[in-house]
Amino acid sequence: MSEDVLHRVRRQTLNPTLQMTEEIYNETLIMIEDMCLLMANKVLSCLGMTAPNRHMHDALNYELQREQYDIEALAETVRTNVPHLNQQQRIAYDTLIEAANSESGGIYFLAAPGGTEKTFLISLLLARIR
Repeated sequence: MSEDVLHRVRRQTLNPTLQMTEEIYNETLIMIEDMCLLMANKVLSCLGMTAPNRHMHDALNYELQREQYDIEALAETVRTNVPHLNQQQRIAYDTLIEAANSESGGIYFLAAPGGTEKTFLISLLLARIR
C-alpha cells in the first residue's frame, strides 16, 4: 500500500524521484485505519497496531496542494514576462536558469536597492523552474 501512496504522491507533485518518507508510511496507516473503522469500527491502536498521526496527514495534504501548479499558466507567465526583463535582470535570469538546467547548483545572492523588481525576477525564475 505504501508503494501505491508513493506512486500517487509522485504523480501529484510531478516528482518521480521522491522517496519513501514517514509521511508516506503515515498516509498508509491512515488508509488501513479507515478500512478498520469501516469494517470493525476500531482504530489501529485498539487492534495492537501503531496509530497514524492524523495531524501529519493534514499537513501532507496541505503541502501536496501547495506544490501543485498550473503548468500552462506558469509557461504563459514566462513567455509574457521574460521580454520585460532589463539587461541586469536578464543576466541574472539566464545565469540562474543555466545553473538549474545544468544541475551545477551554487549559491546566488541578488543584491539591489528596493524597487528594482527583485521579487518580479524571483517570481519569474520560480515560474520557469516549476
